[in-house]
Amino acid sequence: MVGATGCVRSRTVVPSLAVIGIVLIGCGGRAFESGAAAATAAHDEIVWHAGDVDSAFAAARAAGKPVLLYWSADWCPPCSRLKATVFRSPEFVARTKLFVAVHLDGDEPGAQRLGEQFDVYGYPTVVVLSPDREEITRIATTMETAQYVHALDLALAASRPASAAYAAVLGGAATDADLRLLAYYSWSQDRERLVAEPQLSAALKALEAAYPPHLAVEKSRLFMAFLAAHAVAAANQGKTALLSGDELPWARVRLREILHDPALIEANSLAVVYGAHWAFAMVAQPADAGSAALAAAWEAVLAGMRADPASSAVTRIATLYGTLCLLGARQPDHAPPAPLVRAVHREVREADRATDDPYARMTLFSVAYHALSAAGLYDEAYDFMTREVERSHSPDYIMLALARWTQWKGLPPEALSWAERAWREARGPATRFERGTAYVHMLAQLTPDAGARIEDTVIALFREASKAQDAFYLRTTRYLHRLENYLRAWNADGTRAPSMARIRSEVAAICGAMADAGPSRTTCRTFLANQAPEPAI
Repeated sequence: MVGATGCVRSRTVVPSLAVIGIVLIGCGGRAFESGAAAATAAHDEIVWHAGDVDSAFAAARAAGKPVLLYWSADWCPPCSRLKATVFRSPEFVARTKLFVAVHLDGDEPGAQRLGEQFDVYGYPTVVVLSPDREEITRIATTMETAQYVHALDLALAASRPASAAYAAVLGGAATDADLRLLAYYSWSQDRERLVAEPQLSAALKALEAAYPPHLAVEKSRLFMAFLAAHAVAAANQGKTALLSGDELPWARVRLREILHDPALIEANSLAVVYGAHWAFAMVAQPADAGSAALAAAWEAVLAGMRADPASSAVTRIATLYGTLCLLGARQPDHAPPAPLVRAVHREVREADRATDDPYARMTLFSVAYHALSAAGLYDEAYDFMTREVERSHSPDYIMLALARWTQWKGLPPEALSWAERAWREARGPATRFERGTAYVHMLAQLTPDAGARIEDTVIALFREASKAQDAFYLRTTRYLHRLENYLRAWNADGTRAPSMARIRSEVAAICGAMADAGPSRTTCRTFLANQAPEPAI
């Protein structure tokens, strides 16, 4: 099963923190830093531009440098991984001195409007732009440090932007430099700049075919990007991710090539670890010798990563998680093997004790939560998460994970309590609106007859959001529409028409009173405005 879930074992689904089960942290052999190392190692720091975005581009023009734009939020685990590892690497920090580095936090005043201008969305997004604001490339954010450094070098050396490089591929005139640039492009965050989303997986398959043999590493990255795009598309459509026709044997051959080549494993380390959950499901068939052989090769690679003396605790936990996913896919009705369960318990416990750095802990949380759950250690997973609420620098994120986890476990009161706390204790206008939307969704699912509570929560969300600078742009707009869809589903039979009418009336008044008379107010006013009249009751 592929979707917003973790490993499948029997009929049990482990709730996930990320789309298609990809825990959004970096991984792979030596690329992981342990929490202790990240916390104690001496490191340089990136010099972020101190002024606003306009002054950053002015500085870039004056210095003849490109701009490195980093879009993030304080709570996001992959942002924490970057801060704990890549952003502390002397090599990476040295490269950033060749750019004007700009950090744009999604909860800062006006940030969502700026994010819309730069066409970013997911956290983190790393974009390289020319001094005149032309986008050169957006860099994949799930890589190890050496790959990040290489990606920055490619951006610095690029003779044309990624969009022109892709056009050159389509025209049969691409250079090796074009192909290398595109191999490190963040296709999952393209936002239809190069390829329309419905055509993304097909476009990536065709692009992969254009890579010559001497660009084997780059070709393998495009292949894994194709698999990820296909998995996301299948999940969004509620379809099976299993490949069909000629794609199935082709994909198996390509995966075997990657799993037997250390350089290709290193180039695709995240997908190798977490592909045990989502990519394997795309090529595996029950009682099939080819599937069993592929799984055995995959397990051997993960075991090798785990046995590497240089591997960190996070690496070991992540590979245990991947192994459990593989076993669960092959033997869904079997309990996790006791040795693997004990290993997960031991590794998480030791890493928990050794990791103090707040950013490293967020990275640890993401992988430990999944591994404990996949091992069937549900009480330990819950205890680990509840302890993390007190330690985390972004407890609202942990609370939301707990809300979804307890909902999955069939504990509605606890789920609602955690979801409400996540909303009330979140910081920053964009994040607070997102957490509030998740809370309303859970209210509608678990207590659909609590009309007054749902009404009051929605109205409170808009009342608060309307006071923020540039309130309804980008992510907040996306969540506004998501909230609207949740409410429409809640009132699908028309029995909650009075509540919908009150919400629509109150929100319309709030939007009309907004100080911002521009697009933000217009977006606010669209909320439920186009809904068909509710049936009379």
